[in-house]
Amino acid sequence: MKRRGNTLIELLLSIFVFALSFTLLGTLITSFKTNMDTNSSYSFYELQTAFTQMRNEITSSNLTTINTGNILSFKNSKGEIVAYKLYGDRVIRQVNGAGYVVLLFNIKSFRTFKSDSKLFIEVMTIGDNYYVEEIVFPNVD
Repeated sequence: MKRRGNTLIELLLSIFVFALSFTLLGTLITSFKTNMDTNSSYSFYELQTAFTQMRNEITSSNLTTINTGNILSFKNSKGEIVAYKLYGDRVIRQVNGAGYVVLLFNIKSFRTFKSDSKLFIEVMTIGDNYYVEEIVFPNVD
């Protein structure tokens, strides 16, 4: 006698395997999306560390002139020209135009501007999170 079709156990087993694979696929997609969201935004600690480094270096230098815009550059107390700028999707620190250190990743825009005795540093991440740091000091031209 020839066998036609599948038994009920075979059918239930195949439905179980498909349901299990779709459940695992959904979990994998959710996990991947969560990781992408986490990587495109910054924790408060990471941003504060970068902003604190900038603030300490700027306020401890003998500022006579500070250039703002997309590149923040100034002369530090050792006479070196220090620049903070956007390089690709990273904010980097460069000294005398040689080498660099990466401070922040996944950055869409980096801009600085002066107002009276204040310097403002604006950072926008790829995830469209917007951050501003205000640095106050008395001797800026």
